[in-house]
Amino acid sequence: MLKILISSFIIFTSFNLSADFKNTNGKALEKSLGQMLEWMGSDIEPQITKIKLSDQWETIDLLNDDNYVIWVGHSTFLIKKSGVTILTDPIFSERASPLKNFGPKRLIPPALQIKDIPKIDFVTISHNHYDHLDTRSLKEISALHSDAIFLVPSGDLKLLKKNKIDNVYEFDWWESFKVKNFEFTFTPVQHWSGRGITDRNSSWWGG
Repeated sequence: MLKILISSFIIFTSFNLSADFKNTNGKALEKSLGQMLEWMGSDIEPQITKIKLSDQWETIDLLNDDNYVIWVGHSTFLIKKSGVTILTDPIFSERASPLKNFGPKRLIPPALQIKDIPKIDFVTISHNHYDHLDTRSLKEISALHSDAIFLVPSGDLKLLKKNKIDNVYEFDWWESFKVKNFEFTFTPVQHWSGRGITDRNSSWWGG
């Protein structure tokens, strides 16, 4: 059984305080408009951790080697296990934003590009924040790997379908997808979801 649990951080938010989905404690992580504006106006500088880049992954034969994990960047991991290739929360765009030229910019480039990845069997999505669900990357993956299966939280299937991405399955917590010798189980995490001003907590988040 392969379970992928990914911790997340907040990039975008919305001001709709209705919550269709809640954490395991029955509460939704919600901030008021006032709290959001206070955070945006804060002069506290975030502490940035320096990351040493490595090219050791280049010794791996992506096509013929097996049983490896490569950190591509942020929460994107390329995993190959028993001949099955999995890509988690793929974001290859320069910015985590609905706009190509505006929004938070990535600190380091992705270790490799989508075109460099061998046949992708599964794409897993933990939640729909822009730094985890990047439709530009997903559309490119779908175009290059038409047989890839996309596993997404409940509530996000319609977003992928809107972007003409097929082979999509959505899940509630603890639901599983079994294929060959693999079982993907969508597990709970404490977080929230939202991509705009009207969809706060209208889809699941998990690992």
